[in-house]
Amino acid sequence: MRLIDADRLKAVLENLKAHAEEHGIFPAFSVLVDYVIEVIGNQPTIVPPPNDPLTLEELRGMDGEPVWVEFPRCPEATGWMLVDATRGSVYTGILGKVSFENYSETWLAYRRRPEEE
Repeated sequence: MRLIDADRLKAVLENLKAHAEEHGIFPAFSVLVDYVIEVIGNQPTIVPPPNDPLTLEELRGMDGEPVWVEFPRCPEATGWMLVDATRGSVYTGILGKVSFENYSETWLAYRRRPEEE
């Protein structure tokens, strides 16, 4: 599931409604847009799960998936990387292959960028 900006979506719908009213397009359209905006406003807020560093077990379960990796001693190597659980590593653009053996000692992996919190 992808989280969206509901306020931005409602603003787009309001602009669409104003454009339709300005050009006399389908008067019932305004009623429909108002209903959709109301439905969007009544949706529950989704709270993303915590973004703690992954455990080694969680990391092994993410074979082929991207993870955000941080290297405290080498911040310029931080970024998105792919998990290769069969080889026990992640593949990075700068450092090449990084082994699970050094996990939590020299690097950490997250489901998403920490600043996306």
